[in-house]
Amino acid sequence: MKCNFVVGQKVVCVIDEWSKIGMMTLLVHGPHQFPKKGNVYTIRNIDAFPCGRIYLHFVEIVNPVIAFEHGDWEQGWDHRRFRPLETRKTDISIFKRMLTPAGGVPVDA
Repeated sequence: MKCNFVVGQKVVCVIDEWSKIGMMTLLVHGPHQFPKKGNVYTIRNIDAFPCGRIYLHFVEIVNPVIAFEHGDWEQGWDHRRFRPLETRKTDISIFKRMLTPAGGVPVDA
C-alpha cells in the first residue's frame, strides 16, 4: 500500500468512523483523542508495518503509550482516512477586476 505523506505535512481527516473493535482495546488503556472529520492535523510520525498498514501520528493528538510484548505503541490513525491539505495561493486579481468597470477605465479606490 502506498503512502505519499511525509512528516510535517498538514492533512485533513475525511473519514472519522473508527473501528469499534480497535476502540475497545484503546478504551481499556485510558482516554484517547480521536481525529475528527474536517479537522486539519500535522503529521509528527508515520508507522509502516510489514503487513502493509500505515498509521499517522499527529502533533495535535498525543495519546497514552500502550506497552505490548513487542514494544511500546501509541495509537496511530489509518492514512487512508486523510488527504493532503490543499493550500491556495493568494490571488487579488479578482479584486482588481472589480475596480475596473465594464468600459475598461480604472476607478480610484
